[in-house]
Amino acid sequence: MPISSALRLAGLVAVGAGVVSGPALAASGDSDAFGYIVRGSDDGGNAYDYETALIPMPLADDSFQTVSLPFTFSFYGSDHNSVEVHDNGGISFGLTRRLNFSHECGNLLGEIDAPAIFVHWADMAPQQAPSGAGIFYSTFGSAPNRRFVAEWDRMPIYDVGGTMSFQVKLFEADGRVELHYRDVKVDDGALNNGATAAVGITDSSTALLFSCDEAALSDPGTPEDEYVVTFFPPCDDVDGDDFCPPPGPDPEDVDCDDDDATRYPGAPELCDGLDNDCDGALPAGEQDVDGDEEMACEGDCDDGDASRHSGAEEVCNGVDDDCNDTLPPSERDVDRDGFSPCRGDCDDNSEAANPADADNDGVDSCSGDCDDDEALILPGAAEQCDGVDNDCNGTIDDNPNCGRPGGGGLQVDVPYGCLLACNAAETPGSGLWALALLPLAARRRRPSA
Repeated sequence: MPISSALRLAGLVAVGAGVVSGPALAASGDSDAFGYIVRGSDDGGNAYDYETALIPMPLADDSFQTVSLPFTFSFYGSDHNSVEVHDNGGISFGLTRRLNFSHECGNLLGEIDAPAIFVHWADMAPQQAPSGAGIFYSTFGSAPNRRFVAEWDRMPIYDVGGTMSFQVKLFEADGRVELHYRDVKVDDGALNNGATAAVGITDSSTALLFSCDEAALSDPGTPEDEYVVTFFPPCDDVDGDDFCPPPGPDPEDVDCDDDDATRYPGAPELCDGLDNDCDGALPAGEQDVDGDEEMACEGDCDDGDASRHSGAEEVCNGVDDDCNDTLPPSERDVDRDGFSPCRGDCDDNSEAANPADADNDGVDSCSGDCDDDEALILPGAAEQCDGVDNDCNGTIDDNPNCGRPGGGGLQVDVPYGCLLACNAAETPGSGLWALALLPLAARRRRPSA
């Protein structure tokens, strides 16, 4: 939960002019004026982890014992090196009198003059505890992650059959307080699950109460007799993004990097290769899948091909290699003949002009083949009298004998045919020349059927 939205005033108790107003109960997730946030097992409280304390405290009825803490514990802004453990289900920091056997929910702080934690404030009776039961404390873990545990093991309520087991944990690392309830049921069902107890924290002027004389220490969604109430102190928000580092008061709003103000739950994703919104997943656009040292959000237009990225060298492949959304003109196949200029297309506006050599005659259309679908038509082929430019010189049915240098030949255009003897050394009108025309003339005057 963002710190700004978490600081909702709940459970405020004002002390002044000898008048103490009754503390209001805080809903799970509420906070007090200092910034402590309370959560139960069913609303993001920490996991149940009951630890058996080993060092006994032989407390008499309605008494307390001062115990040195193994680390300095900060509570409501003050540092403490010792704690008073009371038989009536609570601990305090500097309280000079016992935690009374009775409490009044409407005047709960009348006898409290020091910060305190109400684990299960009720009239507990250590003198009636069974053999081996009692009040114990221990320290677990190693610096800087130690935790101090005070445990009320199988403690009866005064003159009521049955016993209860519960404990408080103080955490060195982040100053949080956890209350663990292993068994809060006795023979009188009307007193079970906190129905006769006050549960909360106070700095002696304000109180953040989870419950007071309410059967609130159980939930259908948690295992029987495994309930936890957690009080989270205001966190040290190093990067100032208004989110707490782990464990945090809200497991859904934990800052995944308290050294980076751009990373917090719900933050906008940036193109930086980091999980900015703390959802545990890196967006696809921020992954360098092909290993070309560029992400899609940085301009890599194909993160599955390491040869394609911004700044890549364009090669003749018809692909936008440098990811600038533009294909170079030399790579475009305008006439859709399968060839681009960089692949040898000599005229990209003509589908017929390309280096394919479709007829496999050794000459392609870009090298002068005027009909690349016919292998017998190519530059240098023998000209035939067939109405086709066989040698691709631009003239149909021209006789190679015509116009030979020094041959004295004549060049005569004859419709519908070839001049077979155009190298005759005769001038137009001579008999020889006329004889050469006879076959053609006769063919033209052939009677119709």
